[in-house]
Amino acid sequence: MPQRFLLIIAFQTLILLPPSQLTAEAAVVQQPQRPPAVEILRTVESPGGHGRELHRLTVSGTARNAEGAPVKNATIFLANSSKKVSEVYIPRNFNLLRGQVKTDVNGHYELQDIQLLVNRNKHQPGPINGKFVLFGTSPDYGFTWHRTCRYIPIERPEKRTPIDPSEGGALKVFYQNEPIILDLTFDRPAQLKGRISDKQGRPLAHTRISLGHGNLYSSGRGGPWNCQFLGNHNQPLSQPLSFEAIEQLPRELRETYTDTHGNYEFTNLRRDTIYLAEVDPGPAFDIQRFTVGTASKKLTRGRCNFSVGYDGILNQELESPRSTTIQVHQADTGLPLNHVLVSAQPGNVTRRAGFQARSDSEGNARLQLLPGQYQLIAEPTPDEPFCFFNESFSVSDQSEEAHHRIKLRQAAVVILRAVNAETGEPLPGIRFNQQKQDSEKVYPVSTQTVYLDYPKTNSAGEIQAFLEPGTYWFTVADPFTSKSSIVKLPVPGNPVKLTAGEATTVEFPLSPAQIRVLLPLTAPFRPERVSSLPAIVQEHKHRQEQILQQSNLQVMVRELFFNWKNIDSQGLLQELHSLPPEDVPEIINLMEKYRGEKLSQRKYSLLTNGVIHRESIFNTVPIQEEANTLHGQQVTPSAVHSYDGRFLLGHNPGNSARVSQSRTPFVRTVSSLCDWTSLTQRQTIVEKSGISTHQRGQQSVCEMETGEFFSRLIFDTDSGFLYSNHHHDKRRATQITTLFFAPAKLENGLMLPRLSITIQLMRDRLITLRIFQLDQVRLHPRFPVDAFSISLPAGTHILDSRHIPAGSSRYGQLRPVQFTERNPITDFAAYLQRHPHLKPPASPEKTDQ
Repeated sequence: MPQRFLLIIAFQTLILLPPSQLTAEAAVVQQPQRPPAVEILRTVESPGGHGRELHRLTVSGTARNAEGAPVKNATIFLANSSKKVSEVYIPRNFNLLRGQVKTDVNGHYELQDIQLLVNRNKHQPGPINGKFVLFGTSPDYGFTWHRTCRYIPIERPEKRTPIDPSEGGALKVFYQNEPIILDLTFDRPAQLKGRISDKQGRPLAHTRISLGHGNLYSSGRGGPWNCQFLGNHNQPLSQPLSFEAIEQLPRELRETYTDTHGNYEFTNLRRDTIYLAEVDPGPAFDIQRFTVGTASKKLTRGRCNFSVGYDGILNQELESPRSTTIQVHQADTGLPLNHVLVSAQPGNVTRRAGFQARSDSEGNARLQLLPGQYQLIAEPTPDEPFCFFNESFSVSDQSEEAHHRIKLRQAAVVILRAVNAETGEPLPGIRFNQQKQDSEKVYPVSTQTVYLDYPKTNSAGEIQAFLEPGTYWFTVADPFTSKSSIVKLPVPGNPVKLTAGEATTVEFPLSPAQIRVLLPLTAPFRPERVSSLPAIVQEHKHRQEQILQQSNLQVMVRELFFNWKNIDSQGLLQELHSLPPEDVPEIINLMEKYRGEKLSQRKYSLLTNGVIHRESIFNTVPIQEEANTLHGQQVTPSAVHSYDGRFLLGHNPGNSARVSQSRTPFVRTVSSLCDWTSLTQRQTIVEKSGISTHQRGQQSVCEMETGEFFSRLIFDTDSGFLYSNHHHDKRRATQITTLFFAPAKLENGLMLPRLSITIQLMRDRLITLRIFQLDQVRLHPRFPVDAFSISLPAGTHILDSRHIPAGSSRYGQLRPVQFTERNPITDFAAYLQRHPHLKPPASPEKTDQ
C-alpha cells in the first residue's frame, strides 16, 4: 500500500482530545503540529510541591475476540487513571480521557502522540505517577479493558520486571523509550433489562440506571464506583480486575433511562463482571445503590447483591414521595402566613429535593416527602415579627397525600437604646448581647430569629429586635469581639421580661469613660509618643480605622498568581519603586518583563461592618487555561469564611464546614488590603534609636534601624497614605516589602489602594509574591440580615471546635466534634447558636433544632 495512503488512513482514524493547538500558520495549510515530547504544566517548586507534566506517548496493539479473531472497527480509548487519590494530583478541569482511535480490518490500532499526565513530588524527586488505562468498545461485543499500566519516564533500572510488585501484580510498568504494546480481548456481550416501578405498581418513567459508576451530588471530581471483571474460562484471573477508568467509558454504555412503561435495557455489558448499580427516579426519591453481577451465583460467591447471569432480568420497586401540604398560620389569630420557608428534615438521610418550600398567600407550603419521621422547621421572613419554629411529625405510607398544620408564635419586640449619660445624645455603633434566664449561654443580639446579623445601634442609638418571648439579660458587647464588655453598666441590673406581640424599650445610659472604651476610635486622635510610626501615619491609620468601623463596606478584589520561579526579584523591586505611586502599573506586562508567567487569578468578595468580617473566595479559570481542559465546565465553587471576633466559621468547596475559637481573623479583610495589621505590630516597638525622616518630593520617608532589623515607610506627606512598607529582619535574613499604588478615596473618606504587591525574600531568594487588584467598592447604608450568613447544603461535614480554646495544639487531647449534617442550613452561625453543644444527630424526634 502506498505510504501516502497509509498516512491518510492514520489521520482519518486517529482522534486526539486536543493535546496541543494549531498555530495560525499551520491551520491554514491543515498540517497538524505534534505536541512537545514533554510539556510542563506545573513545577515541583510551585506551592504544594506537586509537579505536573504531559509526556508524549504512542500506544499500539491488537483487538481480538475470545476465539482469537481480530475485531475491526472497535473504538479504543486511553485515559489517565485517577482512582488512587494519594498518588494523583489532577489539574482542575483536566480531561482524563487522552485519546481514542478505531481498529482496522486486522484489529490493529495505534494511538499516536498521546499526552499522558505524569506527576512529580518535591519530596520524592522521581516521577511517581503516570498511570493509564486502555479500554475498548464494539457494537458486537461487551466493552472491555486492560489492566492499569504505569508509565515512568526514566530509563528502566536493572532487574526491574514489567510487572510492578508494589501493586501486587496489578500494574504493568513501561519505562522511557520502551514500546507500549497492549492487546485487548473482547467477549460476547451480557445483557440486563428490567422494570422500575413504585410500590403501587406504577411505572417510574425517565428513571436513571447507572452501572459501574454513580453520581457525586456534592462538589468535586469522581463519585462512588465499582466495576470488577472476575475472569472466566476464556480469560482466567487469580484476582478481580478493576476498571479504574469506568468514569471515562461512553455514558450510553453505562447509563440508561426507563421509558414511559418503566422498562430499561443494557445490551453491551462485559460478562462475569460485578457492577455498582444506581437507580435514581428523580431528586424527590432516595437513590438506590446495590451491586449486580453479570455472572452466575457460583462465580460471584456472594460478592454482589444480585447475580443475573449473561441475559439478566432485574426489577425494582421503590417507595414514592407523598404530596404533603404544610399549612402555616399565626398562633394567635389563625391567619395564614405567606413566604415562610418550611423544611422537613428526615434525620440521617440526605434528600435532594421536595423537602423545602415557601408558603403561598394561603399559608400552604407544598412538599414531596417519602414516608417516615421528620423534623419540621419553619423560618419566617426577617421583616415579620414571628419566631423560628420546629416540631416533629410523620408521613404515613398508608395514604397518597398528607396534611399538617403548624402555628407560629408572635415574637416579642425589644428596642435597645444607647445614650450618653451626661448629654442624653444617642450613641450609634453600639452592639448588644443577650442571655436568656434559663440559659448560661451569651449570644449576640439579632434583629430576628432566623439569621445572626450582628446589628449596631443606628443614628438614633437604637436597635429593634424580634426575640422569642421570655426573660433576658442584655449587656453591651465588646467593640471588637462577640463577648460581653467588661464595662460596668449601671443599668439594667435586673432581667427584662419580653411578652409576645408587645414592644419593650431598654435604655443604656453610658458615661464618657464607658463610651471611650466601647467606641475607642470616636475619641480625638492623640499620637503615641513612644511609637516608631510618624505622627501623620498614626493619624491616618486612626482616621481610616475610625471610618471603617462605622462603614458597611463591600469590596471586590482579585489576587493574581504568577510563576515566579525565574523572576528577577531585585530588578522587579527596583522598577516598582521607580513607578509613580499615584497610577496603577501595567502589572502583567511588568511581570512578563521580569520573566513572571501569569498562571491564574482568584477573586474575593469582602464584607465588613468594621467588626464582623465575611470573605467569599472564587477560584477563576486561568487567563491561559492549562492544557486539555474541558470547555464549558463550571469554575471552582467559592469558599466562604466569617469572623465575629470570637469564632471563625468556614465552608469550603469539599462541602466541609468548620467552626473554632480564634483571637485573630484568619480571613482576608479590608484592613489587610492596607497592611494595617503590620503597622499595628510596628507601632508597639518602643525603641526609637536610629529613626530618621526626610522628604522626597510629595513623599515622606521614615527609616528606623537597630542591630536586629531595618524598616522603611514611604507615605504621602499631606494625607498620610502609605505607599511602601519595608521590613528587614537581619537575624532571619528575611525582607518583606509591600507597595501600594493609586489610592482610591471613597465618599466617606476611606482610602484603599487599587493595587498592592507584597514581595518576601529569604536570603535574597523570592519565597512570596502576592498581588491584589481592587475591582469594586460599594458602601451600603445597611446590610441585609443575611449578608454575613453562611448557608450549607445538605450533606455538609461539620467540624465543631468551639470547646477547644484558641491557640490549643492540634494534637491535644480535645478533639473536634464532627459529623455529617444531612439537611440544608440557612445560616451556619444561627444554627450553632441553636446548638450550643453539637453532637451527631439523633433520630428526628430527638433532634434539638
